[in-house]
Order: sequence, then structure tokens, then C-alpha cells
Amino acid sequence: MTAGLQDLFERFVGDPSPEHFLRLRERMVAEPTYNPAADDVEVAGRLLADGEAERAREALVPVMTNYLLSPRAHLLLAAACERLGEAEGARRGRAIAAACVLALLASGDGSAERPYLVTRVSDEHDVLDHVGARRTRQSLRRRDGRAFDVFDLVGGGEVWFDITEAYERLGGAYTE
Repeated sequence: MTAGLQDLFERFVGDPSPEHFLRLRERMVAEPTYNPAADDVEVAGRLLADGEAERAREALVPVMTNYLLSPRAHLLLAAACERLGEAEGARRGRAIAAACVLALLASGDGSAERPYLVTRVSDEHDVLDHVGARRTRQSLRRRDGRAFDVFDLVGGGEVWFDITEAYERLGGAYTE
């Protein structure tokens, strides 16, 4: 991780304000290593489920630059640390995951006018799970040069996520 990105990340961890979140997010999505379609978190999750905590941690640590704002990645790293008896690493990972969720929630209100700003699809699911929203359908919508994932909710309503940077990084190709 570059020194500048590390500094922005540490500022965010110390003060997960919307300002620090937006600065870190902007810098992160500009990094050449940013890959919104990477599946390292899924791989680490399977390793952890198989009882391979050390391998899960080894899979995550070198790629965390790509997951700095991912609640799921930090929770998996925390779980791996916990299983390895590393209480401080587990505590830090849980704290960062909580800061990420709160920052994602503060980035908008989920409406079409103020969608949540995410860096990957798993962030959308983390936000929806955190607020207890059950979804029925997901669709891609474009408006004013931006790309959005929109989830229809059980019982009515919808939640909007701005995925423009991820969508552009993938060349306009989107898969869940």
C-alpha cells in the first residue's frame, strides 16, 4: 500500500467521518490495484469455513488495499485473527468493519437522490444486512452518466447504491 493511501486509511480508522471516508474512497478507487470484481474475500471466507484461519489471513492481508472500505473483508480478517488467538487483531478488524458500515450508511440515505456510495457489490449486501432490509430484486440503472444498483425491498420501497466507479473499472460490464 502506498504511503499516501496508508495515511488516508489510518485517518479514516482514527476518525471515520464522512470527509475521511470520501477522501479514502476517492483515492482507493483511483489505485491501479482497485478491482471491484476480485473474489479474495469469498476465497478467504471459504478457507475460514474450512477451519483454515491462517490461510484465510494469508489470502487477505496482501490484498487489503483493494478492500480498505469493505466491512466483510475486515470481519473475515478479524475472525481469522480471533481463531488464531490474536485478540488485538480481532478487535481492530471488528472496529474497522463497524467504521466501514457506519461510513457507508453516512454516505447517503439509499434514495435515488442520495444513494449509498460503495466500492463493491459485497458492500451493498453488508449495508442491506446491517439495516435488516430483505430484498426481492436487483437491477442496474443509469442516470446522468452514473451507474446504480437498485434493490427492490420486501414490502415495498427500494434502496439505491452508486456503483459508477466499480462499473467503469469493469469496462461497463457488470455481473453480481
